[in-house]
Formats: sequence, C-alpha cells, structure tokens
Amino acid sequence: MYVASHRVLYYYYVMSIFIGTFLTVYLLANLYIIGRLYSLFKVRIGRWFCVLLFVGTVSYVGARLLGIRFDNVFVRGFDLLATMWMGVGLLLLSCLVVHDCLNLFYKTPRPRAGFVVVGITAVLSVYSFINAQFISVVEVDIPAEVNMRIVQLSDIHLGSVSERFLERVIAKTNALRPDVVLITGDLVDSRGKMRDDSLGLIGKIESPVFFSTGNHERYVGLYDMSQFLKRHGVTVLRNRVAGFNGIRIVGIDDSRDEGQVAKQLGELKLDADKYTILMYHRPDGFADAVRAGVDLMLSGHTHNGQIFPFNLFVKMTHEYTNGVYKHGDGYLHVSCGTGTWGPAMRLGSRNQITLLRLGS
Repeated sequence: MYVASHRVLYYYYVMSIFIGTFLTVYLLANLYIIGRLYSLFKVRIGRWFCVLLFVGTVSYVGARLLGIRFDNVFVRGFDLLATMWMGVGLLLLSCLVVHDCLNLFYKTPRPRAGFVVVGITAVLSVYSFINAQFISVVEVDIPAEVNMRIVQLSDIHLGSVSERFLERVIAKTNALRPDVVLITGDLVDSRGKMRDDSLGLIGKIESPVFFSTGNHERYVGLYDMSQFLKRHGVTVLRNRVAGFNGIRIVGIDDSRDEGQVAKQLGELKLDADKYTILMYHRPDGFADAVRAGVDLMLSGHTHNGQIFPFNLFVKMTHEYTNGVYKHGDGYLHVSCGTGTWGPAMRLGSRNQITLLRLGS
C-alpha cells in the first residue's frame, strides 16, 4: 500500500512540475502573439484580450486533463482545437518575431503587415498539417557481424496522435516483415489511452516487440504503462538486458541525468561476446555506450525539432539530432519520431519508421 501511494504521489509531483513549467512558457508566448496581433490590426485592448489570453494559455493542458476523464466528441473536438492553436501559435510567433526584426530596418504599414503575417502563417500551417499525415519508411544499413532486419519506432505519442494513426504505423511495420521491433520511448502521452481499444493495438504487431521508456512514460506512470504493455506481449526493458536470436538487447530508463547511460551500463556489466543493441530514449551517452561494449544505440526524443524553428534549438541542445552517427566501432541512430507531440504538424521534419538492416 505504501509503495502504491508513493508511486501516485511521485506521479503527481512530476506532472505538477511539467504542467507549471509548460503553462508559464505558454502564457508568455500567448501574451506576445495576441498582443502583437492586436497592435498590428490596431485593435484596442479590452476584456476580450484577457479572455483570449486565458483560453489560449490553458486550452492545451485543459484538453489533456479532460481527456483523462472523458472520451466523447466534444472533448476530442476541444483537444483538436487546442493542439491546432499550439502549432499555429508557434508559427505565428515565429512570423511575428521575423516581422519585428525586419521592421527595425523597413517599416511596413499597419494593418497590411498583420495580413502578411497571418497569410504566411496560414500557408505554413496548411503545409505542416498535410506533411504530418505522411509516415515515411527510412531504410538504414548498419555494418554488423549479424544479419537482422530491425524496425525502430520512437515518439509515437498516442494521445497526441490518434488510434487510426497508430493502426497505420502498425500496418506499415508489419509490411516490412522485421525480425524484431524496438520502441525507444514516448509511445503514449495520455493516461486515457492506456486501454485495450487504444494502446492495446500495439499487440497487433506481428514481430517480437521490445520497449524502453521515454520521458512521457514518466508523466503517465511508468509502472502502469509497463504492466499494460507486458499484458499485450511486449518485452519491457527497464535497466535490464534480454537475449534475442543471438544478440543482446539492452533497455535503459529515460533520465535527465547525463550520466545515466554510463551508470546503468556499468551496473549491468556487459560482456563483449555478443552483438549488443542499446535502446535509450535520449541521444545522450553515446561515447559511454561504445566504451561499455554497445555496438548499436537507438534513440529518439528530438523529433528533429518537429516544427521549424525548433530544429535550430534542438541542434543547439543536442549533439546528435537525426540520422546515423559513428564513434569508434559503435553506431548511433536517432529517429526524428514516428508521430508528433502536441499538434499534428511537421515543418522541416517528417514522421518516420526506420528499417535498420544489420549485416556485412
């Protein structure tokens, strides 16, 4: 009973930190966006400004909290509008910042400048929504002493994406006929989706499935998530090793600790007698993994920025952001994500299923 209570308290603690940080940043972003639009279109600030600021700020978190308790057409519609505003708002923010920078040198009369900003945002938004509906299959050849076809899925984010999207991912995955499917975290971001008719769809993957946790699994509850996946035939690797067809698969829990990979691999004490694949959500600790005897490391987390200009920020905060990297005798593959978090939008990135072909 104590362990269960401690787990619940920790879950709410993590969620409160995440929600508080998100709302603070989102409030500032909405304040800038709405304030600048009011200025460009010469609208007098009044009570509607406060209403729009409040609704814009709490809409996404409110929709997700409602989705935990209710699943009906109204809640789903509200969630769609809230996530659309998040994506469109980001593009509006970017366009407004560019406008304000250019306006220092070249003055564009109002409200013409406002129509230009809104028009460019609309075009980029439509393209981003369309682009996010496609799922690309990226084929990667990795030199190895074993022959194997591996599908890596990462950052599906069921909750941000629909069950129908997950069904498409599974159909494409099965069509590739992999020997094994490795999921490197952030499979779900809504507790309301941990049901047989939603997340249970993962059981339709026809190949053996291994899973390691991402940061969003901490938000929905690591223990409950792990137990659910195990009931559906998924092998959950939480800081442990499993053998599969002559190779060794390691899964390490996601952590903000930059030394997580070195610490956990040190405790597992890997031998060098088998080809070793490490699943770790964040593309951190690659050199540590190679030193510990890992031949191939699989990560995700970055989404490759998902929506420009976050691509630029991701490259500033992560050494490895997308694609294949080599260090010594080891390889790292960073997926830019199979799904999307928040808005179903992609600008400067794409949804991907990765087919890794190991062999000489």
